[in-house]
Amino acid sequence: MKADLFRLAAVSVLGGFYMDMDMLAKGSFDPIVYSGCGAVFPKEWWRDDDAFFDRHFKLPLDSEDHWQVGNYAFAAVPKHPLLIDSLEEAIKRSAELIHSKGEKVDDVTDLDVLRTTGPYMLSEVYHDGRKEGKYKDVLHISGDKSRPLKKGQEHRFSWHKFGPYAEHMLSHTWVQAEEEMKSDTEL
Repeated sequence: MKADLFRLAAVSVLGGFYMDMDMLAKGSFDPIVYSGCGAVFPKEWWRDDDAFFDRHFKLPLDSEDHWQVGNYAFAAVPKHPLLIDSLEEAIKRSAELIHSKGEKVDDVTDLDVLRTTGPYMLSEVYHDGRKEGKYKDVLHISGDKSRPLKKGQEHRFSWHKFGPYAEHMLSHTWVQAEEEMKSDTEL
């Protein structure tokens, strides 16, 4: 959660690019820099209604809600409204989570992180704002169809890529060890 808050705060103040440590650049970012967009985020997977509800505790309101905004790589100008709104929402949700856990703050789950400060929260802020006519200068780039660079990622298609510019190696250093082992056995 701290890393999620930091990345939002740093880029909202300074502007520029953020990428997880397990991102591998594959080409020049000049097309993004000179795109004229205020912010650029990866467009991740599309979820059906049941999977969406499991992650967001609500059903999608329109067809665009189904896709998720990634936070493993992004770029923005300083003080971009999406970053400011997301940071404010993440702080609010963090305070609520800490209050709800009380003395059991160590019981924060990976899913709590995704919903509180991670891509589930970011997606909700973006889509809520989009419906209000905000964030029109945000570009979402889908992954390209090139072969994944990391062995064993062939089943992941293109959702983990920042367009043709970078690829997420999916090291998952932030998840709890038992979740990582579960993911490995599912491959």
